[in-house]
Amino acid sequence: MLVIRRAQQEALAASVRPTFEENVARHLREVWPEAVAELDADTLRAWVAWGVERGARYELLSEYEVGLFIDLTWVLGTNFDENDAFPWARDILTDPALDGRRRIDALAQRTQKILGEMADALDEGS
Repeated sequence: MLVIRRAQQEALAASVRPTFEENVARHLREVWPEAVAELDADTLRAWVAWGVERGARYELLSEYEVGLFIDLTWVLGTNFDENDAFPWARDILTDPALDGRRRIDALAQRTQKILGEMADALDEGS
């Protein structure tokens, strides 16, 4: 049986993190071109590193999970996960019955639903 020690896991994670962060940054450039255009490369890297660390609190570890988490910070605000205006977000992110993928997917679906309801309400008011 192969045993990978914690130090070896950390070394492996450190070696792939720059590529991981660049992949997430590329995603942000594609999805949010106008907003990201305003950021220099160092600021964008710092934003991604922040997202990696913040997402890890909620077991969001893959590029997909971290990228979507950062996407949601652009929609809901930087510290939406701690904002009392979004208690449902905190509930989803800390739900022990969900793994990271299910947490971020549930969070994205709930955000889309709320934004859709807001758009419908605006349309009805016009």
